[in-house]
Amino acid sequence: CSNPTGAAIADIMVDEGPGLGAAAAALGWSAAVGAICLEFHGTVSGWKADSGAVRVHGVAIFLWIIGNSIWMTSEFLFDATSSIDKKTQHSVFPWFSGPLAGKEERAYWAGVHCARALFGIAICLLVGFVLTSAWNMRHNASNPPEGCGNPQDETDASVEPADELVCRFITPKVYMMVFIGPWILKDVFWTLELLAPALLCSVVVLILTVDAYRRFFSPSSLVETFWALANGIWIVAELALPGPTLGLRLCAATMLVAGLGLAVGKLAQVHMQQSRNSNLDASETTPLTSSTGPSMVSSSATD
Repeated sequence: CSNPTGAAIADIMVDEGPGLGAAAAALGWSAAVGAICLEFHGTVSGWKADSGAVRVHGVAIFLWIIGNSIWMTSEFLFDATSSIDKKTQHSVFPWFSGPLAGKEERAYWAGVHCARALFGIAICLLVGFVLTSAWNMRHNASNPPEGCGNPQDETDASVEPADELVCRFITPKVYMMVFIGPWILKDVFWTLELLAPALLCSVVVLILTVDAYRRFFSPSSLVETFWALANGIWIVAELALPGPTLGLRLCAATMLVAGLGLAVGKLAQVHMQQSRNSNLDASETTPLTSSTGPSMVSSSATD
């Protein structure tokens, strides 16, 4: 994910936020706006340089963040069920007294349907891109082009060494983004309260993120692994168990916060590296002569 920090905060707020009250709502909405802006900026700024696969996955992540933000807002304002014990009908969280705008099932489900629509668009984009790419690869294999074509029409495999490609045709950058497909499906099944498919998608996401970290040691993949574990635990606590399950939810929240800490640390590291690089570039362009002292040329001439 090109914006692990903002997405991590938004993910925490979707899972845990509705039980935390107005302060969490303010933090969640701030995080959601920040995540949307950062993801939009990252996708647009690299649009010309990125491959088609990276663009499509970037748009899918952008739509996923917007959908999660709408889902989160619906839970904050109108949902009185996700934080309620199904047996006792009491709040799972001792500090939760109800949705901020009161229980409004129609408004809540309107937000959920909107989120599902965005998730559906993202899934259609990903599936359409995969089918188109598979068709092009098959067509190119049976009809190899003569001479050199447009470099923009080349596959991603042409810009990466063969030993770095996953399955011989997926670049590392794309492979570290493919988790978003099953992740979005997991959220769709979660909104439908379908436990088994949601857990299956969570397992697929976990396999992809763990394998990406094993291959490339990317901090983003490690953060996503924490998210996948936490989401799986939260799904079980919310959909599978009838009791309060406060302990499981707090365990999931701890994993989400740990992932957030890793994301913030990585973001700080990237900014520090960019600052050092800019300082090095500035020092390389500094002239050898200075207005405060004699130049090297003039001093050599006087000798």
